[in-house]
Amino acid sequence: MTTLADMLQNPDYVKYAQFIDCSFTSFGVSYRCVTKDVVNNFLMDISGSEHFDKYGLYLVGRMNSAEPYPTMDIDLVFDQPIQEKQEMIDLMQTLRTKGDERNLRVDVKHVDNITYLLDMYDDVSKEGTKIFNQALRDTSGVIYDISGVSRTFSVRKGRRTFDYYIPRLMSAAGSSIIDASALEYVSNMELPSSTYIGYNCFEGVGRDEHIDASASAVEASLKVIDASNHVYEVLDVV
Repeated sequence: MTTLADMLQNPDYVKYAQFIDCSFTSFGVSYRCVTKDVVNNFLMDISGSEHFDKYGLYLVGRMNSAEPYPTMDIDLVFDQPIQEKQEMIDLMQTLRTKGDERNLRVDVKHVDNITYLLDMYDDVSKEGTKIFNQALRDTSGVIYDISGVSRTFSVRKGRRTFDYYIPRLMSAAGSSIIDASALEYVSNMELPSSTYIGYNCFEGVGRDEHIDASASAVEASLKVIDASNHVYEVLDVV
C-alpha cells in the first residue's frame, strides 16, 4: 500500500500536494481540484452529445493560462447564435451532469461570437465587463433557463503574476467531437493526476493560500514554496 511517506518521495506529487485534496460542495455534489486525466475523460465523454455540433466550444479561465494549477473548475464557452433556447439549455445541462459524475465543476457560458471576448486579451492590465449567457439552476441543480449576465474580468488578476491565454478552441462549430489537438493541449498542461488525490498532505489549506516557506510538512519532509508558481522542492526525505 502506497503511503504519504512514499508519495513525498515523488517530486511530481510534491509540487501539487498543497491543493490536490481541496474540495467544495455545491448542489449536493462534491467538487475536487481539477486533474488532467479527469478533464481529458470528461472532454471525450461530451463528444457526440446532442446539439454539440451546432456550436463552437472554447476553453477559458484558469485552466487556459500560464499557470493552470490550482483550479477548482473548468471554464467553457459556447459560441454561435443560439438556434433553439431549449437545445442550449439541454447542452449546458449535459456538460454540467457529465462533470458532476466525475466530481468536476463545469462552468459553461455562451456568447454569440467568441471574438466578442478577444479585445480583453490585448492588454494584461485591462479590466472590462462582458455579457455572457449563463445557465440558471433550480434548488436541485437542474438548469431551467439561460439569462444574460454581466461579468467583470481581467486577463491578469490581482497579485497573480500569470496571464490568461486567448480562448482555446476545443471543438469547432460543425464538429461533433473534441479536436485531437485540444486533447493534446490538455495532456501537456501542468496539472496533476487524479491518482494523487487522497493523501491529504496539507489538510485545511484554502485555495490560493501559501504555506510558510519554513513550515515542516507531514512526516518530517521539508518543502519550500516558490510563491510565483506554487512549485515545491523536496529538500530532504527521510
